Amino acid sequence: MTEEDTSTLFHRVIIESSPVALPYKTYQEAFILGGLLAETLGCPVRDMACLRSKPADQVAQAALATRADIASLKFLELFEPYGPYIDGKTVKGQPLDVMRAGQFFKKPMIVGTTREETVLYIYGSYNKTVSIAQYLTLLLIERPDKFLEIAEHYKPTITTEDQRELLVNVSTDLVFWCPTRNLTRTLLGQGMGDIWMYLWDHAFSFPGWGPVTFCEGRVCHGTEIVYVFHTAAKGNFTFTKEEELLSSSIMQYWTNFAWTGDPNIGHQGARREVKGAGVGSASLKVLSGLERTLAEELSDKTGVHPKHGEVARVALEIEASVDSQIFKAQLGFSKRTFKGSQLVWPKYSGGTGWTALHFQVPQNQIIEDYKADRCNFWDSIGYSVPK
Repeated sequence: MTEEDTSTLFHRVIIESSPVALPYKTYQEAFILGGLLAETLGCPVRDMACLRSKPADQVAQAALATRADIASLKFLELFEPYGPYIDGKTVKGQPLDVMRAGQFFKKPMIVGTTREETVLYIYGSYNKTVSIAQYLTLLLIERPDKFLEIAEHYKPTITTEDQRELLVNVSTDLVFWCPTRNLTRTLLGQGMGDIWMYLWDHAFSFPGWGPVTFCEGRVCHGTEIVYVFHTAAKGNFTFTKEEELLSSSIMQYWTNFAWTGDPNIGHQGARREVKGAGVGSASLKVLSGLERTLAEELSDKTGVHPKHGEVARVALEIEASVDSQIFKAQLGFSKRTFKGSQLVWPKYSGGTGWTALHFQVPQNQIIEDYKADRCNFWDSIGYSVPK
């Protein structure tokens, strides 16, 4: 959004779980990290031929090792040690600073985070108890200028020695949700009005994290991806009926947005009503990725092969048939349950109470000014880490 050379290559923006407050490195910082990576791989610095000769798994292990070394003190570096550095040309400055200066191209945007973004990073990096003393030391190293204010706002938990959950709260607020809110309001203040904000708040119902056991039952970074692309079956897992509806709803919003720039409007202009009817309504037009998903299931379950734009009509005819109840049980949708994907998602605006779409089961909801107190605090002290 800030680079003129690429601004014509896309028309709309979906930003999922961006660590907005993480500072980009200077050239010197990036060079040090690259040098450590090269050294770990047994290559001279700048020897690209040597680096490219290494197997992918060896490079991944070296990146993990250098990541842990760099992140040993400043815990914010845990989240994204490798990334862009500021060169003054392509990357002109820190993201929030550049946006505040109005140096961006206005595009319709969907933006949001998961509820527990940093469980993955905190528990992945600190596999043992983090004591109160260690917690306070991390805060002091990260923000010496605002240490007392942060420690007062996020008081250590005295009922348990382990402060990792508190670190999750601090870092999720500081790195993800609150700077995302700050960025969104900055863009609104710069005249970019077509913005929709969301909070993803559903953990896998299945053991989809493999050895990353600390993310089981948690809404970790990246949790929503399997629902966006409906890929649970790729890992031999199965969505619950509620998860099928949740996945269908986010696919519908995302594909509507790709078509029209509005998550509520399909590519033929069919607006979703807040209390819209279900599959049995002739007014329902499923005209996006959701339609294609239903079309495939219609074909699998019934042998019917609807053309593009005909899913609603075919579903209506089947519902009227003698076997409609069996069909609905097989596919797992009905008038009652399908309402969840019909919720109109208001734009993010102070005029509407700073609303966001709360993705959850059994049904999505609209929430207002989520984490207002915490985000107002971070807005007041700033997100930048002093050099």
